[in-house]
Amino acid sequence: MKTRCISRYFQIVGSCVVAILTCGGPAVAASISCGQTISAPGTYTLDQDLYCGSGTGLTITGPSPAGTIIIDGAGKSLKGRGCGKDGMCIGGTCSGGPFASMPSPLNQCGSVPGNSIVGIRLTASGVTIKSIKLMGFYDGIELRNADNNTLEGVNAIGNGTNNVGCNSAACGYGIELTEDSDNNTLLGVQVGNNGDEGIHISDGSNNNTITNLPISGCSPLASQVWCSGRENIYILEADDNDVEHIVAHYDNGCVENVPLSGKKVSVNIEDSDGVEVRDGTFRGAPVRFVGSAGAGGRNILKTSTVDAPDVCVRFNQQGTNIPAGNEVRTSTLTCADNDDIRVSASGSATPKNKICATTSCGASCSVDGDPNSDVVLTEAACFN
Repeated sequence: MKTRCISRYFQIVGSCVVAILTCGGPAVAASISCGQTISAPGTYTLDQDLYCGSGTGLTITGPSPAGTIIIDGAGKSLKGRGCGKDGMCIGGTCSGGPFASMPSPLNQCGSVPGNSIVGIRLTASGVTIKSIKLMGFYDGIELRNADNNTLEGVNAIGNGTNNVGCNSAACGYGIELTEDSDNNTLLGVQVGNNGDEGIHISDGSNNNTITNLPISGCSPLASQVWCSGRENIYILEADDNDVEHIVAHYDNGCVENVPLSGKKVSVNIEDSDGVEVRDGTFRGAPVRFVGSAGAGGRNILKTSTVDAPDVCVRFNQQGTNIPAGNEVRTSTLTCADNDDIRVSASGSATPKNKICATTSCGASCSVDGDPNSDVVLTEAACFN
């Protein structure tokens, strides 16, 4: 059976107007509908914006041969029944938040989405999901025990809730990789205004990559995460993940979640090994190293900029685990506080964490915390 390339829609990237193409898969594409379960090979296309008010938008199960399931959003949206962390549902229509000014059906709403209601639930491997917007669900997209998948130009906006229907001050993620979801690639994802975390990687989900989307003849489309209720990116008990060429920020315009004031974090790396964050831009909150996986963290922040109103880098003890062996190299830290690095730990780190001499700070790379010299070395030679 022949494959084909069809121009689905146009996207403006900087000064470029780019035709987004769908290539590969069977010559005949099937339409997507709310509540659908997909397991058969094929190309499935979202032909129009859909309001999925009764439950999960789309479920993709496997196994299937790699590359034989393609979900092409064609720039359209699946909208859940929520109004995001900044809005309320009044009479079936969102008031406030990101959806209030959108046309029907994207401004429709219902009761607060429960934690089992997601935009896309993916438990298969080798699937490509591209150019789709997931909004108003509890989680935008969830990968569980799902390997070798590609998310390309996926938008996850306004998922989760703020205080309403939660057991805590915020709930819901934009994109979640969990339960041993390995070797997935996120290209040019746009993740904003989600209730709790923007991107969450956890529970042994290893060797995943978040990076930019190459576009022929134009600058690459950077992955961006912004205005999450708490952490923009959270990596927990997940090793050897790469985060590169990303912009994560809490710029002016983010609605403050009062119960979580002061708890925002650009990237949180907790009880993980071998995580590398490079060539990133982080504004409005620190990068935080928490706990240790036991072998010495060996997590690296490199060739990145951090601009925060308080401190730029934190090292926090988790239980009895003290961050160890982590490194900040060839980066620029610009923070309003005189102390660019803060330590919250009681004890010593082996090996100590390092702020390499190649990293520049406002005045000097000073450390606040007690005992800081037992945990962090500044102006240090890099590990290798």
